[in-house]
Amino acid sequence: MTGLLLTSNELDHLKLVAGHFTEDTDRNASSHHQGFVVNYSNGRQGNSFDLAGVVWDPGAALRGSLYTSRYQDSWNQHYLGATFSHALDEHRSISLDLNLYRTTDTGKALSGRIDNTTWSLVSRYDQGPHGFSLGWQQVHGNTPFDYVTRGAIYLANAVQMSDFNAPNEKSWQARYDLNMGAYGVPGLNLTALYVRGFDIDGTHVDPAGGYAYLGYGKGGKHWERDLEARYVVQSGKAKGTAFSLRHNLHRGNTAQAELDGDQIRLAVEWPLSGAF
Repeated sequence: MTGLLLTSNELDHLKLVAGHFTEDTDRNASSHHQGFVVNYSNGRQGNSFDLAGVVWDPGAALRGSLYTSRYQDSWNQHYLGATFSHALDEHRSISLDLNLYRTTDTGKALSGRIDNTTWSLVSRYDQGPHGFSLGWQQVHGNTPFDYVTRGAIYLANAVQMSDFNAPNEKSWQARYDLNMGAYGVPGLNLTALYVRGFDIDGTHVDPAGGYAYLGYGKGGKHWERDLEARYVVQSGKAKGTAFSLRHNLHRGNTAQAELDGDQIRLAVEWPLSGAF
C-alpha cells in the first residue's frame, strides 16, 4: 500500500496505530497506480483509506483490540477483537477468539447501501499434540462483508477459497490440528478443516450498488474442506525454512455466487534473516 502508518508502543500494554493510505496493489499487479483493490464491490473507488486503533495486551490470558476505519465515500468500518486463553494443566488448555465488524455506508456511498454486522467466535481445546476447534460465523446484512486489499481479515471462517461472508450467511467450522513432534517428527504439523455455510439471501441487495452484479440468490449454501501438511526445518543452514502442501476443495449451489474449485498448493517460505 502507498501511504503512512504510525505505531506507538510507549504506553505499557498498549499499542496505538494510525494510518492514511492513498492506493494499494493487487497480488497480480505490477504497478502502484491502480487505486484501491476492493474484494467484492465493483463500485467506483474511493480515493483514500484511514484507520486508527488500539491493542491491549497485558501479557495475561486476555487480549483485546479496537479499530475504526474509513474508506472514502464508501464505508465506515469498526472492528472489535478479543482472545482468551486458559491452561487447565501442563498438557491441556482452552481458548476463545471473538471477532466483530460493523460496516455502514458513508459519503457518496459509491458501493451502495451498506448496513452490515459480521462476527465470528471460535473455541479451541488443546491436549498434548492434539488441537480441536469449533467455530460459528454470521453475517447480518444484505451485502457481503467487504474489505479493502487482498490481505487477511480477522474472521474465523475466512479460509483458503472462501470468506463465507455472503449476505445473511451463517457458517460453522470444525478443525483438527496435530503436532507430529510428539510422534518423532519435530517441525511437522497436520491440519484438517471443514466449513459449511448456509441461509445466504442476497435478494435485497441494493440494485444500484456495487454488489448487485454478484447475483446472490436465496437459500445459498456451500462448503469447503482444507487439508495441510506443514514442515519447518529444525536445524542446519536451512533452519526456519517452511514447506506447506495444501489441498483445498470448495462446492456450492448457484445462489451463493462462488465457483466450485479444487486446488493443490505447494509453498516454500525462506527466512531472509538466515541468509545474511
